[in-house]
Amino acid sequence: MTIYPPQQETSWLQQRIVQFLVWVRTLPRWARPPIIGAVLLFFLTAVRGVFLVVFHPGVRALLVFLVALAVASAAGAFAGLVFVLIRMPLKRLGVVGDLFTGITLSCVFLFGILVPAKYWFGDDTLQSHEDWVVASVVAISVGVVVTVAYWVNVRRLKKG
Repeated sequence: MTIYPPQQETSWLQQRIVQFLVWVRTLPRWARPPIIGAVLLFFLTAVRGVFLVVFHPGVRALLVFLVALAVASAAGAFAGLVFVLIRMPLKRLGVVGDLFTGITLSCVFLFGILVPAKYWFGDDTLQSHEDWVVASVVAISVGVVVTVAYWVNVRRLKKG
């Protein structure tokens, strides 16, 4: 007598994510990073924006939230496009190219959000030179950490 484990039901969200990933794989390779970047920043901004709308209900907050979603999506798509443009030349540099790609993309992501927030929405994040330096250090640090995590993951996959 063979006992089979019970089949797990997949959630609606899990099904949509799988459908999205399958669809992304049908796209040309150059189109994947901009789409993935746009979707990732859309959802990151949506999570933050929900708190804005909940704590500051009103039409103005809702409009700011919707514009922020559009700006974040555009910034994510731009970062994906930057990846497409810089990755091939930098790939030849090996580890240094990987590191420079990670740093560049984290700067594009961060400043792709902070600069429009400053100039379009009046956000006070980047008011002084020190704010720009801190944001740059944060972006560079995130780029290094993500790249090192990528290297660790690649090595682990090669061993296993």
